[in-house]
Formats: sequence, C-alpha cells, structure tokens
Amino acid sequence: MMVRTPDSSEDLFAEAATNWDLQKLYKDLAVAKREFAPHMRRELTEIEKKHLRGLLCGYSPAEISEKLYKNSRGVEADLCKTIYRYVEQLTKRQPKTLKNWRDIPEWLEQIGYKIQVFDAVDGKKLIAFSPSDDLTDIELVSDLLVKRTWKKSSFSHQIFQEYLSAEELVSSQQGCQQLVLHITEPRWRQVFLEASNKLSAADSLFQLMKQQVDMLITTDKKLQAFLRWVSKKSNSVNVSYKPAAVRLFYLTRARAIAMASDPDCAVGGAIGSLIEVTTTNTIATGLDIDINTRTDLDIAIDYISAIAISRAIATNTAINIINSDLILNAITKTLDEFLKQNTNSEFNEAIEEFKNYLPISNIEIFREWWLNNGLEWTKNLRDVIIQYRDIGQDWQFTESQKELLVKYYQANKFLMECLNSGCNVSPEVRSHIEDNLFLPLDSSLS
Repeated sequence: MMVRTPDSSEDLFAEAATNWDLQKLYKDLAVAKREFAPHMRRELTEIEKKHLRGLLCGYSPAEISEKLYKNSRGVEADLCKTIYRYVEQLTKRQPKTLKNWRDIPEWLEQIGYKIQVFDAVDGKKLIAFSPSDDLTDIELVSDLLVKRTWKKSSFSHQIFQEYLSAEELVSSQQGCQQLVLHITEPRWRQVFLEASNKLSAADSLFQLMKQQVDMLITTDKKLQAFLRWVSKKSNSVNVSYKPAAVRLFYLTRARAIAMASDPDCAVGGAIGSLIEVTTTNTIATGLDIDINTRTDLDIAIDYISAIAISRAIATNTAINIINSDLILNAITKTLDEFLKQNTNSEFNEAIEEFKNYLPISNIEIFREWWLNNGLEWTKNLRDVIIQYRDIGQDWQFTESQKELLVKYYQANKFLMECLNSGCNVSPEVRSHIEDNLFLPLDSSLS
C-alpha cells in the first residue's frame, strides 16, 4: 500500500475537493489575505492550503499536525496568524472572533463554498419519485435538495447523506465490509457513528473495524517490530492502568523522540516546553487513560527519559535557531528533574556525568561545545538510557512509515470513539477490542 509522505504530497487532504470548491476558495482567500496583510505573499502558500484542506476535511489542528508530522502548538499558532484571520476577512467577521477551528467549515458553507455534498438521488432506493418535476417540488418545499444537473440532485445538508449512507451500508454484511474500508477517512466518521448506533447488535461491525485497523500495518515488518517493543516495554513496568493505555503511552513517547529532529518540533515543543506530541489521555474515555507522569515511578522515569532524549536531539537541530541560554536551561532542567525522579544510583551517576560534561558557565562556550560535541553527547546519553530503561531506540522510520503510524494511531482512536458512542456491542467484544489495541499481530489475544 502506498502511503503519501506529509511534506512531498501536494494532494494531502485531497478529499476536501469532493465537497468544496477549492480553486475558488483559494482565489478568494488570497484576496482576503492581501486585505488582511498587504505585506505578505500575495497567494496562499502550499502549507496554508494544506492547513485549510485539513480543516475542511474535519481534522483538528492537533490531527493536522500529526498528518504533517509537525508540532501541534506550531500548527495552531500558524493557523491563528493565517487561515483563521483570512476566513474572518472573507466572511466579513470582526477580527479575532474565530475561536474554534470547527467554525471554519460552517462559516464557509454559509457563504456558498460547499459543493456537491453527495449524489444522493439514484431514482431507486432513496427517492422513488425521481422525475425532475417531483425533485423540483421537493427542493421548493423542503429545501433538502440542491439541483446540480437535470439528472442529478444533492442534499443541501451533509447530515442527510450520512444518515442514509449509514442506513444503506449496515443493511448487509457486505455493506459493513465496504464501510470499514473508509475507516481512515475523516469525511466518513459520522457515517461510522450513525452505522454503529443503528445496528441492534454491532459486534460484527466492530470486529471488522478492528481487523481493518490492524491491517494498516500488517505487512510492515519494522512497524510490527516496533509494536512488539511497545508491548514488551509496557509489560515490564509495574502500574495499575489498563494495558492498552500503557501501550499507548510508550507508543507516543517513542513517536515524540522520532519527531524531535523535525525543525518545527524542535523549536516549538521539544526545547521550549515539555514535549506533547500526542497526549496520553485523548484516545477515549473508555480506556480510563489518565496516566500520571509524576507519581507512578516507572512511568515518571520513562517519561523524563524520553524528554531528555527528545531535547538533546532537538538541540542538534535548533542550536542555530534558538537562543543558547534557552537550550542550556531546557537540557539542564531536564537532567535535574531526571536525577530527582530516578532511584537507581548507578543510573544516576551516569546521568550526573553527562550533566558535568556540559560547560554551563558561559553560553557562548556552551554553544561552541555543543556544535562540536552535541551529536556524540546525545548518542551516548541515548545509549545509557536504552541500557537502563529500554526506551529511546532510533527506529529510523521512513517518512511513509511515520505517516502510516499516525494513520494507525488515529484509526485506533476513532475505533474507541465509536465503541464509546452508546452503540449496542457485547461486553465480550468490547473487552476483546480494548485488550488488543496497539498490539503486534503475533501478540494479539485470542
């Protein structure tokens, strides 16, 4: 399966073109951009277009940052300075009145940029009386339909398409099998939620969904090896959380380390603040994920270990971008926090040595020292943490694998959202799905 890389693909979030007049929107937003900020580049940049398409597809800023493999705070800040302001200008709103990213599709739909939400009329099942006069009557009376051509009409509100699509698909096993193929597509989310709640017994649908999620990375040997490490590491710590929650914690920590070399992440997150690539309590309330990264000893040590590695890696990327005093302060603060949390004296001695290597008395001396020694210092720190805590490995994921891992995480997250939406699923199937989240195929529970 070919997976688009986040930076090289010009058609990321391309599904937005299905429902939106993107070319007109790009053109009109460019005019709004010039009105809002005459000094800026006249047309929308490629990243602005990607951000816009992501919002129109229903992705939150955090999800867009995951798809683009960027820091979530950086994406949010960029949206606040660009797309949010342009949309306010285009829709004639007052400046700084857009507070929620969900307003973007709603506001733009209100002024006519949404097109062909769906082709809902086929003359057979959805509306039996399809002569053009009858469709015109329906349009005039109910305002449910918008005429596209003399043969085709569309629903004016997406909720009707979602409802009818769900009703059609869940009417047969074959329909459910077709539905689950779209589990990674945001525009199908509401259809899944409608479908799972329509079924009197949703066990079969959820089993198909779980199989489809697992299939995303079935054939990738490196990602399967990564999940085996996640499982092994999770089983090695003494905590009372649900196993799937612990696996998610280690999956996100490893991904945070992998992201630390990205320039946007280095500047926006890994150095400037505690790294928050994907918080551990966002997947679903049903998993009771509220892992305390300070009071649970194993979790606390591994969390600060991941931060120490992430900040060291990010420093190698950002040493010429960020003030050296901020970098030095971030690294020493992390090492001090580590020494406070860790109880292994031998491990602490090793960390003390790493801290003592840093020339902390003079910022310029530190900067020059890091330029000459930072990579080796980071590698050695990483090796020691791997030795004592088995965390921090360099998985050397390709861009395609990084993107696939994001898609896998988001599909699992959505699976749990559906499972906790009030649907009628048996306790046995619910438990089986929760127990098998984020497991390699050869470790899945029977």
